[in-house]
Amino acid sequence: MPATAPVATTGTVLNTGSPGVVVTLARTASATVTGAVTVTVPKDTAAASGFSFGLPADVAAGKNVVTTTADGGALPGWIRYDAPTNSFVATKVPVGGLPLTVVVSSDGIKTSIVISIASEQ
Repeated sequence: MPATAPVATTGTVLNTGSPGVVVTLARTASATVTGAVTVTVPKDTAAASGFSFGLPADVAAGKNVVTTTADGGALPGWIRYDAPTNSFVATKVPVGGLPLTVVVSSDGIKTSIVISIASEQ
């Protein structure tokens, strides 16, 4: 994983973690607008070994980073936020664990991250 996440603009697709994981910045966050990021994970990767992904640099850019589920609860035990690398690391995902919506708040700026299994081609 990179030590710092790349800067991204809306619509930018980032590959900043496990192979096959795609991170897309859908909407940049501001004081009045919740940001949006989508993450797609290959099915085999999620089920077998877990995955990791970095966030765009402007997500969680402040000092006071809090991560929760969409309803404000704690993250499931199989996924964690790594502040030094501004990334998420997931171990083997349980059946039914995805999709998962995570909210990252940093100094009052919120971004919603939807993590899901990539559709099969």
